[in-house]
Amino acid sequence: MRLARVILIRHGESEANTRENIYIAGRDFHTKLTLKGREQALDLGNFWSESVGVNGDSFSSVYSSPATRAIETANLVCEQIGVEKNRIRLEEALLEIDHGEWEEGVRDELYTEEVKKIQKENPYDFKAPGGESQRNVEGRVLDFLMKTAIPEALADPHARPVRPLIP
Repeated sequence: MRLARVILIRHGESEANTRENIYIAGRDFHTKLTLKGREQALDLGNFWSESVGVNGDSFSSVYSSPATRAIETANLVCEQIGVEKNRIRLEEALLEIDHGEWEEGVRDELYTEEVKKIQKENPYDFKAPGGESQRNVEGRVLDFLMKTAIPEALADPHARPVRPLIP
């Protein structure tokens, strides 16, 4: 039996991460990496390349969220390990949680004490109006992995070991 290995990475520090307590970024497609975030992505790629021996042949597939910060991270990591950018496939199932009507809203105004209490009581199923819960996100990502990434990885006879890379 062949082993399918999926490696998930988070995007580097983004402009929204530096303003985390001001507004809810969520699916903001336009937020870019900060200089620190670019360095983090390059460091990860260098680590994999130099310390682990990962190269372009190590991955059967590379997927990224279509958010700018995720694409930038994927590009920088792949550059360091020798994966051509045209091998990166964008996948909406990998987008961050949808905060619905609260997207880009002011965090302190929306997350009142009452909302925080409700969220604390049931964090896995809590969702903003018109948004999705952590349970929804998990289902979306697992569905993608089970239907696309893992079967594709197992079907690739040339990957050693088989690993889709998903930032």
